[in-house]
Amino acid sequence: FGESPSPDSECLFACQDDDECKYYSFYYNATTKGCRCELFSSCNSCRNLTAAIQDQSIDDASLISEQIQEYADNLDGPHTANTDILEGWTTTKKYGKSHMHTKLVKVIPGVKNPFKIDTHEFDVNIPKEGERAKCIVWGDPCISSKFVGCSFGKYFDAYEKSVNMLNALAEADDGFHCFIMLGDNFYDSDGRISVSFWKRLSIKAMSKVLIYILGNHDIWTGGAPDAGVVYDPLQYSLQYLGLDTVAGLDTASTGNWFNYQINPDNPPAGLGTKYQSIQATSSITNSINWFQLGGFGMLFFNGAYDSSELRPYFEEACSFFGDNIGDDGTIILIGHWNGNATIQSWISPYGGQMVTPDARNLLSTLPGCSKFGKNLVYFDGHGHMNEIVTVDNGYLMGAHGIMGMYPQNFSDYIGAEYGFFYTHSSPTEVHYCQEIFAPSPDEPTWVGEFDNSTINSDKYYEIIECLEEGFGGIQDCLGICEEWPYFGREEESTLVSPSANESTSTPATPTPAPPTPVSNPDETSKPTSDTTAGARTLCGLGLGALISAIFAVM
Repeated sequence: FGESPSPDSECLFACQDDDECKYYSFYYNATTKGCRCELFSSCNSCRNLTAAIQDQSIDDASLISEQIQEYADNLDGPHTANTDILEGWTTTKKYGKSHMHTKLVKVIPGVKNPFKIDTHEFDVNIPKEGERAKCIVWGDPCISSKFVGCSFGKYFDAYEKSVNMLNALAEADDGFHCFIMLGDNFYDSDGRISVSFWKRLSIKAMSKVLIYILGNHDIWTGGAPDAGVVYDPLQYSLQYLGLDTVAGLDTASTGNWFNYQINPDNPPAGLGTKYQSIQATSSITNSINWFQLGGFGMLFFNGAYDSSELRPYFEEACSFFGDNIGDDGTIILIGHWNGNATIQSWISPYGGQMVTPDARNLLSTLPGCSKFGKNLVYFDGHGHMNEIVTVDNGYLMGAHGIMGMYPQNFSDYIGAEYGFFYTHSSPTEVHYCQEIFAPSPDEPTWVGEFDNSTINSDKYYEIIECLEEGFGGIQDCLGICEEWPYFGREEESTLVSPSANESTSTPATPTPAPPTPVSNPDETSKPTSDTTAGARTLCGLGLGALISAIFAVM
């Protein structure tokens, strides 16, 4: 619906709170904004209706509309309003009661560590200390306009292509160790989009280390704190993911994996406005941690908090890095908010008090971190472009389905693209793999305003073909991607910063070519598992082992 909250959010919540409710039917009129909600304990027609809609032989939308009307007429009560495909009555099945199970397990670096959870068998593999760690990096993936409009998510088929690419990368001979998400992850208000995505990842994809940070839309669906409402995730979206954070060190006082002592519906006095103040939503300890992975030292944090709140944790992290990461290692700072908070006025309304470049500047002054110099780099998102930011020693990865915009002017559209970073340590390299690009002077509001012929998907298909056709592992397919400068290399330390009047970043250059379609696998594996990791040194956590138990329908 492109709104926050979605019109049916209240209906969904009502069904969730009623144990007898298994389905809810919701009516929405896009013109009048009229809504109606009805709850049901059973549904006899849903399977038949779903099959009819998915029947590829039915190419007449009116026939499907008639079946929807027939279904609506058979429900208890009057359901005779408009049943157009784009509005009218919709029926949704409740996922059910879900539970997260966690356990501290031992993982030996450098070898495959087998696990079996329920009927699902998988290996967790992390590199030895100082050896090569390989990571895939995404930012701001927008695959559905359910809550926030994705300018290009539908045109690029971002949902399907994102699932297929991550699965293909995981199945490659050399694979990768960790998957980093830089915030604004699916723009999901209540978990529906997240559940749908995670369910479709393969076992191998879900056995990777997950590093997941919160962006403004992961806390407040509309993106801005002053618009916060009860339907927003308010940091509780973390329940869908298995993160190892400093909250796990305080189990004696909280007894929980995360620290949920703050109730966002009834926060303690003095923490600010309910639903709008970051301090009134959850504990800062739920969204920050640091560890070693191979030759990388990694620190992720939530930039919605200010420097005074983050500094004590930064100091402790730098002490750890100084003691454990070799002088030739790389420290990666992982944040969401990009840009310069002093000159970009759009930062403030969207909740960022500590933009990632400023966080890097702070770290570079602290004992333990200062010695790393240009080997201290950052990855961030928020700005919907994928760029190397030479002046700040960082990499921006924020284009994954939303219109690209110049960081200095959010109304200055330049086009849309998406792709991923592939980075490895020992020695450190950063590669940008652009999958799709489409230049456009205006943000389209509907498909008729967008020239689909400008979409260039050739590199997506090239990468998929290289990975799936046995040409080699990820490393052998990097010729399709572009290697970006790594600041820590001595020969690149002379990079000249742009002047104050120039853009502080260098955008990737697209290479248009006609697409070459290949088959797209439909991975529908749905494992359940229950693993977590120790704090400080990453000793084994898998994406599947950490996230999927929450999706088990009980």
